[in-house]
Amino acid sequence: MQCTSLCKLDMSSCTGCGNGIVEGTELCDGPDLAGANCEGPGFDSGTLICDSPCGLDLSQCGTCGDSQVAPGEVCDGSAVTGLVGCLFF
Repeated sequence: MQCTSLCKLDMSSCTGCGNGIVEGTELCDGPDLAGANCEGPGFDSGTLICDSPCGLDLSQCGTCGDSQVAPGEVCDGSAVTGLVGCLFF
């Protein structure tokens, strides 16, 4: 098992992947993330995905305070997306 350049764990050397149940050395299997989330690997927002073959895809995880708007964030420092301005009623 190793980390790829896309921040995914390459589990191609593992076996038994694909039945939707985490078994043996698998970190995840389909929708079963074995309780893992983005906060576990050191991020604080986003959605953890189980990628084939049974590796954790961290590409949708983010860290607040890195000045980059990540999934689950609408702003980060001076970086703002989707907001036009303030409205007060």
